[in-house]
Amino acid sequence: MKKNYLLLPLTLLTTTLFAQTSSISDGLWNTASNWSNGVPTQTELVNVNNDMTLNRDLQIDNGGAYYIYGSVVDPVGGNTYAIQLQGSGILDIRGKVEVQGNMNVQNNSQFFLRSGDTLIVGGDATFQNNSELTIETGAVFIIKGNLNLENNNATLLNGNMYVEGDVAAKNRATIDGTGTFQSEGEVDIKNQSSLFGSSTYCPGICEYGSGAGLPIELKSFEASLNENNKKLVEVKWTTLSEINNNYFIIEYSTDGKNFNEVDQVEGAGNSNRELNYSRVIQLENIGSENYFRLKQIDYDGSSKTFNAVSLRKNNSTSKFSNKADATIYPNPSNGNQLKVSLENFESGRYDLAVINANGQVLINNTVQLSENNQDSYFDLLNGAQLSKGIYFVRILYNGELITKKLIVN
Repeated sequence: MKKNYLLLPLTLLTTTLFAQTSSISDGLWNTASNWSNGVPTQTELVNVNNDMTLNRDLQIDNGGAYYIYGSVVDPVGGNTYAIQLQGSGILDIRGKVEVQGNMNVQNNSQFFLRSGDTLIVGGDATFQNNSELTIETGAVFIIKGNLNLENNNATLLNGNMYVEGDVAAKNRATIDGTGTFQSEGEVDIKNQSSLFGSSTYCPGICEYGSGAGLPIELKSFEASLNENNKKLVEVKWTTLSEINNNYFIIEYSTDGKNFNEVDQVEGAGNSNRELNYSRVIQLENIGSENYFRLKQIDYDGSSKTFNAVSLRKNNSTSKFSNKADATIYPNPSNGNQLKVSLENFESGRYDLAVINANGQVLINNTVQLSENNQDSYFDLLNGAQLSKGIYFVRILYNGELITKKLIVN
């Protein structure tokens, strides 16, 4: 019996497979022996599991995707390198990344900064042409130059974003989310763009969102003498959260006034969970009175010094708990009366501000707390009237910031 065969046209399906490369050791980015498949190209799938020092630009293009789990750092003082992301590329940061040059993200590319991680850009940053940014809760993005948002850029900001220069948002660029955006320079918003719903020009030192968090939230700090060796002191502290925290300095004094550095401890960078630290300090000439205090240093060099604890020879432990807080009342308010109570703050000069939901500072006050009036009440409005809406009261001193929400109805 003769069989009939139906011949159909053969269609070849071509699948393009991108090469995959992973780091296998710490070292220079451009050294082939540090990678599983040679130095990665801009169109590859790249997993960075180790700590790398940049000696070239990071360029991602045409469907390439870089997933960074370790640290990638362009050291200060050497050549300046940049980040270039385009052509539907993906950059996903789950560690610390620092470049001294510019950052440019465009043409449908996607950028992710994950919770608790940090990106520092030493130059300008530009996000444009349908690019998308996602900055998760607890993440910190620092731009030391200017920021340009253009042409349908969409940013979901649930973490913290700081710009030391100016900001320009135009042609339907938006920032939304539950995080904080700050700029030390001018903010110009135009052409259907918005930052947390605001389209208003800001002349400088501009804030959007709920206000910046503390560089660290210190739960406790204590010093304990070693029972067997009275020259050894264990210093322990616990943080509840850290933002942009580079390192700690432990300081020691015999009079409570003149302190000297005795140790440094690396910080977590960014963290939204409880972390415990401990150091043993050896004192050669321990006095009858001994004082220890903690100083915290940000990546940008700014610092915060916390209250000292005293430790006598006949005392085994001295503790300090950071319970500084503020209360605003009445809340809700009718808009013509607003007072703030500062509780358990250090003595010093404090800046108190009332900020609207668009990040504009409406009222600024400065108050002075002495050693004897650390629990004090202040009137913020001084005869001013607030209209109905949501506001934030900000208390700032020496890098420490507390923000309280206010409802006026």
